[in-house]
Amino acid sequence: MLVLPAFIGISLLSNVAGLPRADGDVPPPTRQLARRDLASDFANIVGQIPEDVFGHLMPGSMKIPSEDQVKNNLGLNDSYIASLPTQILNIPGYANWTGQNWNVRLHGATYVQPAPSNETLDDLAEDFLPDIEQSQYNQTMRDQSRNLTGALYALPRKEVPLAFNVVYNEQQIANILYPYPSDDHGEFEGFVPIQTTAIPSGEGRKGVQAAVVYAQGGQNGNSSTYFVSQNGVTIIADIDDILRETKIYVPKLGLENSFAYKFRIWDGMNELLHQWQRDDLSMHFHYLTTTPEQATSQCYHISIHELMTSI
Repeated sequence: MLVLPAFIGISLLSNVAGLPRADGDVPPPTRQLARRDLASDFANIVGQIPEDVFGHLMPGSMKIPSEDQVKNNLGLNDSYIASLPTQILNIPGYANWTGQNWNVRLHGATYVQPAPSNETLDDLAEDFLPDIEQSQYNQTMRDQSRNLTGALYALPRKEVPLAFNVVYNEQQIANILYPYPSDDHGEFEGFVPIQTTAIPSGEGRKGVQAAVVYAQGGQNGNSSTYFVSQNGVTIIADIDDILRETKIYVPKLGLENSFAYKFRIWDGMNELLHQWQRDDLSMHFHYLTTTPEQATSQCYHISIHELMTSI
């Protein structure tokens, strides 16, 4: 499996995307490609980024409230927290072919979601947007800010047993009993082998098969997983400012675009990725983000699906 980071893949593939195809006996156009030092180019780009931006590229720069802060800021007691239903964040994943079976990566968190009032959410959002005047927000922007703030004020539910059903072509093909409960942070991550003949082996073939993974015992625990063959091309793409217009290199705008605006596709990237996939059906995409995990369901799950199905 050939793997290309998105910023390299874009520079290589988009240069030849517009070349006409040869007709009849007319020889195809040729061009001399100069060798480039990608490491040097990248170093030059990084050298032009202001130093204070780097702190905002990492998840730790966003001051995520601790469990105690969530309880104190929302005035929660243990009995109320215990009464909340368990929810499961099931992050879309992939499966690798081992030569004998498929190894499915499962990754996510178990948590509970308090329900503060809109007024409380507006006040809490100011902690994330201290330099932004929210009084100018329209209703859509307020809803977006409240949804994301609420997601950041979730509480982990620890030691939750985990089980999943894998459905392919509307038929259940595997039951997965995850070997460990969620950890002290409510998180889980690992590979689990499954035995199935429903999905062809990934050896000696190209192509990606999609399945749905349903989490049992909690709400909102459904997501896709992609069975990736050993042959093909994988594009690793950042989300912010590759797929989504975020402007993370300007911290104030990056925060406002994340909190106040819904997913806005960056400069026709959905069309470009679709074109690549139409040209090579074996192409597969991995998406990266430094967004805190508890906020990804609000920011990206539906948005990435819309990105890849919008044509």
